[in-house]
Amino acid sequence: MNRFYSINESTNMNVIDLVGKNVRFLILGQYQESLTPELYMKGRLVGVDQAVYIIETDNQDKTGKQTICVPMSQCIVSTTD
Repeated sequence: MNRFYSINESTNMNVIDLVGKNVRFLILGQYQESLTPELYMKGRLVGVDQAVYIIETDNQDKTGKQTICVPMSQCIVSTTD
């Protein structure tokens, strides 16, 4: 069962507990810029710094790992473990 987390929720969870776990991110607001209504990304959360998730993902073209940063206010996170 997936657990969804959002910085806007009033829960007693600690975001640091998600570091090192495999997660899926739903990027909010992408429907305004493209024809795709939702944009999901999968990866491993490697850190959190100043309200930004730091995620490590595998590139589709097999060029290695890619590290991306996503603002917490722009996404919803679910665990995949």
